Amino acid sequence: MDQRMIEAYESDKQALEPKQKAQLKSVEQLLFSNKEYREQAYDYLRLTLEDIKAGKTLPKSLKTYISQLKNSGRLQQVSEDEIKQDYEHYRILCMWIAVASLLILQFVKAWLNENYIISFSVDVIFPIFGAWVLFKNLIGKRKLVEKHKFPKAYYTLDYPVLFVSLVLSVLIRTPFDVSFVLVALIQVFQVHKIKKEFQLIK
Repeated sequence: MDQRMIEAYESDKQALEPKQKAQLKSVEQLLFSNKEYREQAYDYLRLTLEDIKAGKTLPKSLKTYISQLKNSGRLQQVSEDEIKQDYEHYRILCMWIAVASLLILQFVKAWLNENYIISFSVDVIFPIFGAWVLFKNLIGKRKLVEKHKFPKAYYTLDYPVLFVSLVLSVLIRTPFDVSFVLVALIQVFQVHKIKKEFQLIK
């Protein structure tokens, strides 16, 4: 379970009644103290939270309850949901990388041609914002690829492509932005290719 889902779990937990929180706390302690369950602890906790919210009474033996969850097949559904969410997250990261790159590359062209939308001091805000968005999403992309142990090319390819795009922006002074098209195509290509990697996990 990734950080976003952990945060969602923690948020939902706060809405429980005190007695329900105590039950969940007992399950947490059992899961995190047992090496067998620790890796998937938040997957178990998510299912436990669903059961508690649905009004189900947990067995007195929490070990029995955890064992029932393990053999129920519900954990596999959690994993599939997470895989789907991670693929969508990767796709969104790629989209923001393309948008951020456009902001930076367009400013470079405007600066070289001295053709600003408003003025240099105002227009420069856009590439600064773009650089921040780009950095944040490149880091997020790397973490997601490393989480699933996919080939590093799914994020390292961005760096030479961004560099080449910047060089093209400087060398090719045309209204049609070839440099941005290159970045966008690479992002689309990566999203298409990594979908197969996510399907193999299942």
